[in-house]
Amino acid sequence: MQITVFCGNKLCKSKLVIDTGAINLDNPKVQCSVCGQYSQIDREFIAKLLLKEQNEKLELQKINIGFLIVHDENTKSQTFTLKTGRNCIGRKDADKPCDIMIETQDAYMSRNHCIIEGKMDRSGNIQLILYDPGSLNGTYLNENQKRLGKEDKVYLEDGDTIQIGKTKVMIKLIKSAKNSEEARKNVMNLPYSKTVIIQN
Repeated sequence: MQITVFCGNKLCKSKLVIDTGAINLDNPKVQCSVCGQYSQIDREFIAKLLLKEQNEKLELQKINIGFLIVHDENTKSQTFTLKTGRNCIGRKDADKPCDIMIETQDAYMSRNHCIIEGKMDRSGNIQLILYDPGSLNGTYLNENQKRLGKEDKVYLEDGDTIQIGKTKVMIKLIKSAKNSEEARKNVMNLPYSKTVIIQN
């Protein structure tokens, strides 16, 4: 990724185009091609740019990072693969498709209900982040009676249960299940989570 910065020399102030991949994060500085002076670049700023660039690459690669298994009394079992980047989840509908479409009669589940995003953190680990951009009936995590707000973003762990509308799904990370069939079998042996009562 190339960015433009200004030379730190007050008498120069030249625009410098630099490649973020060539910057040493331990001592981030750039030499001006006009006056020759070295200028320090904010380490936090560069780290954020590099992380953003890495996550953009991951989103394009669509790497398998886990599984979403429908585990609910009223909806048939279904297994979906979670990938890096944005995974939009909702009720199956040909007119308004999303990334993961659950076949269900659950009228409380929106067609584009919630998002699970697979992103890399600063340590290089992939994290799953759940958020609800504004579904009508809400998204709940691990039987918590409080629905996620529009501004809430929560990190998911292996075995977490998400209630989407009235339907419950479970998260299995790739480290605990090598493939979708193993993930499904692991979840099918578990008891159903308690359903949160939706109050409108």
